Amino acid sequence: VKANLHFSLSRSGIFSLDRADAVIEIIEWVEVPRKNLTVDNSTSASTNTSNENSPSNPEESSEKVNADDRNSNNSDPSENDSSTTSLSTEKKRRNGLFRVPLKIDEKTAGPGASLSKESFNEAKSKLEALDKKDEERRRTAELKNSLEGYIYDTRDKLESEDFAKISTSQDRQSFIEKLDEVQEWLYTDGEDASATQFQKRLDELKAIGDPIFFRHKELAAIHEFLDPIRNASAACG
Repeated sequence: VKANLHFSLSRSGIFSLDRADAVIEIIEWVEVPRKNLTVDNSTSASTNTSNENSPSNPEESSEKVNADDRNSNNSDPSENDSSTTSLSTEKKRRNGLFRVPLKIDEKTAGPGASLSKESFNEAKSKLEALDKKDEERRRTAELKNSLEGYIYDTRDKLESEDFAKISTSQDRQSFIEKLDEVQEWLYTDGEDASATQFQKRLDELKAIGDPIFFRHKELAAIHEFLDPIRNASAACG
């Protein structure tokens, strides 16, 4: 008995058993007709031998024939039938193959094994916790960069002439001191701060800077509206 196993490989690199067969080899001896050539040769050889051994004297030949006839009549018929059967058939070996499909009972062990409901829920919770940590890490990095960028950008704007027109020197100086304070915290205690802490510091700075930036936008809008009128008046004058 031999077993044939057929495996397949998935795109994920996992082997799986698709088909299994048992191959059974059966050997049996069957009677088949003997070839006529063997029987004819035996008959011919027997005839030739009889002719060679026949006596030259006709009377002796006649007496021998009569004796053979009597012996032939007294012989057992069953022996004749057995002789005929043995001459007409012979046993020959015959091989046969049978395939029997085998039932596949799949049991996977190791990393590819199926998870129980409890194990699945536990693994799902761990993955969700890891995703949450990754999201918090990204959010923390983004808020830290936003706070740092706001400090540098605002300090440069407060030193420009446009902001000097819409704010007092005291307001600008107070705001710059607050920016320096947050920047110092950012590079010391705030190095490992959470996203919530970065967001809180950014909101504190925007609470001071947003009114100033709003007045700057109003001034820019007024200039955008009045400049065409002034240019037209200058052209007419």
